[in-house]
Amino acid sequence: MKFLTFGEIMLRLSPPGASSLSQSLPGTLEACFGGSEANTAVALAAMGGEASFLTVLPKGPLGDACLAALAARGVKTGRVVRSARGRLGLYFLEKGAGPRPSRVVYDREGSSLSLASPGDLDWDSALEKADWLHLSGITPALSRGAAELTEEGARKAREAEIPYSIDLNYRSRLWTWKEGVKAEALARSVLPPIARGASLVLGNEEDALRVFGLTVKGLDLSRGILDPGAYKGLAEETASLCPGAKYVAFSLRRSPDASRNLWGGMLFDVEAGKAHYHPTGEDGTFRPLEISPIVDRVGAGDAFGAGLLLGLFHLRLLPARALALAVAAGALVHTFPGDWLYASLEEIQALAGGETSGRIRR
Repeated sequence: MKFLTFGEIMLRLSPPGASSLSQSLPGTLEACFGGSEANTAVALAAMGGEASFLTVLPKGPLGDACLAALAARGVKTGRVVRSARGRLGLYFLEKGAGPRPSRVVYDREGSSLSLASPGDLDWDSALEKADWLHLSGITPALSRGAAELTEEGARKAREAEIPYSIDLNYRSRLWTWKEGVKAEALARSVLPPIARGASLVLGNEEDALRVFGLTVKGLDLSRGILDPGAYKGLAEETASLCPGAKYVAFSLRRSPDASRNLWGGMLFDVEAGKAHYHPTGEDGTFRPLEISPIVDRVGAGDAFGAGLLLGLFHLRLLPARALALAVAAGALVHTFPGDWLYASLEEIQALAGGETSGRIRR
């Protein structure tokens, strides 16, 4: 199966270690590329899938370097549009430690993709050799033009009978392009119509709350407390609002602190009406995987989505096995600096099968 993802890729700049920006500037920052949809394409390619990435990049050396980095990870970039307008978006990440959370500072206004609009991309050509389109809720938050491009992509996919997925990825600080409209209200006017036609809808509990106005009983976001059993109801409500959905998935994360997280996932099979959780104990109850110490948590949800796409629709695994693959892919992203997954399918499958000893492989 050939996957196409669409969105914005940025240059990420981070202080070394767990330093703050105020500690590190003026001084040295570590650079890499990242962005939800590009992260998903990289994760798909890392697991042996065929992945292409569609975006608008500025002409010049920064755009060249970005394309080279994607190509080095096995992502096809032949449909990327190069523009004389705008720039490469930036984001700054302070990696948290212990009780101090990570912090993101965006610098994306005026990026080449945010200045684009329908007609700037040849969707028909891009989708011609694609079997699946993956979108996220981040790109439509950038500008009216980016939202219209995302809507156009979803419509073109439906017309071509190409299934698509959406990672809801609600980002409150990005939904500012319509004056006088609050972030949640703007997101709710744009994302649900796109999600209604998606075959796979994924995200986390907060995404569903903000985008669809849904709630989860037994959840306290401020303290990172969740009741896994409540997620089936949340998935059922989401599926009722997204009639095209065959599956609804949520990553399940508890964050006791920034250095230690509990990680897992839930996949709801809409037709079967069954919720699958991973990891589980011998008694079948949800027992999340402890990740400590965290090297870098950004990109975990994107790898989780890539694992579901590959497992469900390319490898044709049973839902429980596809979920195990997705959770393992997301867990391993925590162990690499940067946004991208560098583990192989073999390594991911080993973790999905319960191999967590950390012994040296010789």
